[in-house]
Amino acid sequence: MPIDSVTLSASARTGLASIQRSNEQSADRSRALSSGRRINSPQDDAAAYLAAKALTDKASDLASVKEQSAGAVSAVSAALDGTQAVGRLITQLQGIAQSAQSTDSAAERASYAEQYNVLRDQIGAVIGDASYQGTSLLGGGTSISAGDVTVSAQNVTVGGLGLSAAAADGSNFGDALLAELSSATSTLRQAQSNLGSSVAALNIQAGNADNLRNVAAEAGLKLTEADLREEAAGLAASRTRQQLSQVGLGISRDQQNSILSLF
Repeated sequence: MPIDSVTLSASARTGLASIQRSNEQSADRSRALSSGRRINSPQDDAAAYLAAKALTDKASDLASVKEQSAGAVSAVSAALDGTQAVGRLITQLQGIAQSAQSTDSAAERASYAEQYNVLRDQIGAVIGDASYQGTSLLGGGTSISAGDVTVSAQNVTVGGLGLSAAAADGSNFGDALLAELSSATSTLRQAQSNLGSSVAALNIQAGNADNLRNVAAEAGLKLTEADLREEAAGLAASRTRQQLSQVGLGISRDQQNSILSLF
């Protein structure tokens, strides 16, 4: 037998194996207590780990949908504020047109025409200001999407509303111009209705996404989270087994030494 070889008795080998198992269990319990999770990697439980990851990824996707919906709501809200401002301008235009229609003074009609055109041109400026992070929904351009909801742009520009300019001398102030203003009001109200419906759909989507996100996140956590009381009790038990195994190993060693001393 080589001089550096060591022969262990069966009881000693059993004791060492028990200590090793207890050390591994203690390490697992300590890791679970420190992280709050009983599963920290695929090695702990591959099926549960992958299922939890899928739920966590789903929760992240739903959080993104909620965030997109919130951004879209802000864009639509800015557009709705813009339509309110356009509506006030149309009301003023109607007042000017009615005043111009009721006068026979050429000078007054020309003055009303100038006022009318200045206000009419302000509609374009209002639409330009009614944007959110560079996105405007009032120019009839690109729609925006958030999750499953698409918000269509509304055309409430001067051209979209069908508002003609007043002649410099005010000669076209009449029923036709008033009819244009009435039609523009109807078009604007329809645009407001469309945008309002989009806000409702976005808010519903955001609420559903938030609820589902919470469910997915909680389900994923339950698959991996540790029962801290159970882990603490298990750690104490593992340490007790370690101590008992060490005592047993010591007794086995003493017995073996006693036997060897007889020779």
